[in-house]
Amino acid sequence: MSITPYSLFTAVLWSSAFILLLYFFRKNTRLLALTGVTPLLFLILGTALRCLFPIEFLHFTNVVGLEGLVAGLFRALRAPLGQLPLQVWEVLLLVWAAGSLGLAARTGLGAWKFHKKLRSYEPLEDSRIERLAQQAARELDVPAPLLIQTLRADTPVIAGLLRPVILLPCYHYTDEEYRYVFLHELCHWKNHDMWVKLFVEVFCILFWWNPLVYLLKKDLARALELKCDGAVLKHAGMQAALDYQEVLVKTLVSSHKQKNKGFSSYRVTELVSSQKEDILQRVELILQARQRHRKVAPLALAGIMALLLVCSYSVVVQPAYYPSMEEITEGQYTPVTTWNSWLARESDGDYILYCKGEEPIPVSDKTAGIMLDQGFPLRQ
Repeated sequence: MSITPYSLFTAVLWSSAFILLLYFFRKNTRLLALTGVTPLLFLILGTALRCLFPIEFLHFTNVVGLEGLVAGLFRALRAPLGQLPLQVWEVLLLVWAAGSLGLAARTGLGAWKFHKKLRSYEPLEDSRIERLAQQAARELDVPAPLLIQTLRADTPVIAGLLRPVILLPCYHYTDEEYRYVFLHELCHWKNHDMWVKLFVEVFCILFWWNPLVYLLKKDLARALELKCDGAVLKHAGMQAALDYQEVLVKTLVSSHKQKNKGFSSYRVTELVSSQKEDILQRVELILQARQRHRKVAPLALAGIMALLLVCSYSVVVQPAYYPSMEEITEGQYTPVTTWNSWLARESDGDYILYCKGEEPIPVSDKTAGIMLDQGFPLRQ
């Protein structure tokens, strides 16, 4: 196994393709009704893992050489930056690191301010609402949440990695509506959705320069809402589904009237988003889920996605450039053969390729293995 700039480049390409696939999959309500949300979450996990583990496997990963744009891109990255003793890729690496550190600091500061704000609120003292929250917590076998009612919340929100804290808006719900609100929010806590979103937040911080990671972040939030909808209504009938969707619509309408966005930057999970099309999709899926029984389709689709993830490791993209005969005969390129080249292994285990008349260059374990199989000598 090895990690190279080419394997990282390939991982970014594959992850970007997975994010686009995820986007079109999530937008297809008919397909979601057939397969459920589980394959969607599996694809999100695969997308993050593919980018976080850009590995080449010896005897499994095959090199695909690309000319034109890819070759030109890597030549530009290796070019010197003016009079500085740095290449372009080294400067970009510094910018990458600085951007990630800056975003991490901003995110950490925002989280600290958010939790400081939470501690400044007084818990809600309403025995009726507290009783309904405790009943929902017992039903899901999770700790009873701390309840806070504030004008700065425009929709029910749950926060807290270690203890559930539910922020309630200042508009009225019936007892049955409160039950659905608490079941939905506590499902997020039971499923560890806050930890999942934290993981994806770290992923976005690491790869902040790829605009598609923010699309992944949005699709994850929507997928988690769909998953909790399904969990709340798993054993419910059609009338319960209709009542539940009325709660979603009521919350959307009330939040638009209230227009309080104080927690928009630091929300963990909210009952409804501000996007009307998201609510319409959730309502449609709630109704369709009452009419279909999904068994084989989710497993089949998850299997296909797992196979696609494995196959993505079988290819690594590298720049290719084939010199003309004139360049070869004029001595601009030196052919590497078993007659004029050999391999050496350093004390740290890395391989170095030596060619007469040329500067030694490091090679990957996979390349060294192929060259040794072809008869290149190994010298100590």
